[in-house]
Amino acid sequence: MDEARQVWREFFHQPMDVKQSYGNTPKTYEGYGSRLGVEKGAILDWSDYYFLHYLPGYLKDHNKWPALPLSLRKVMEEYSKQVVNFGGRLMKIFSENLGLKEDVLQNAFGGEDIGACLRVNFYPKCPQPDLTLGLSPHSDPGGMTILL
Repeated sequence: MDEARQVWREFFHQPMDVKQSYGNTPKTYEGYGSRLGVEKGAILDWSDYYFLHYLPGYLKDHNKWPALPLSLRKVMEEYSKQVVNFGGRLMKIFSENLGLKEDVLQNAFGGEDIGACLRVNFYPKCPQPDLTLGLSPHSDPGGMTILL
């Protein structure tokens, strides 16, 4: 987890043109995005973010994963495997604690074809904190969100 935090910290501290070369599009939402300085005087979330698909495998596009820092892709591949494994163990425990067979929740969320994505948020220091929100009200779109 420490390595994952470190590679993303390095990514978000790169020059804007490097980050924007991985910019997301409305079509896929995958890649780099920013809410910094979107509209002068507007009260907004003050953050940069990066969104990636991990599972199912046919959605994972390593070309959309940052090439810098050099270790990011390798670190995130291992990190993602571990988080998916952890989520699978949690679903088994939750199923059993609900009095169900251990695979019920896993199957409800796609079984072997389960989806997993990663969103990394970065909150830089804001020069006008009175004009920002920590994070605006929202709902996460998945069946399980693991915050680390």
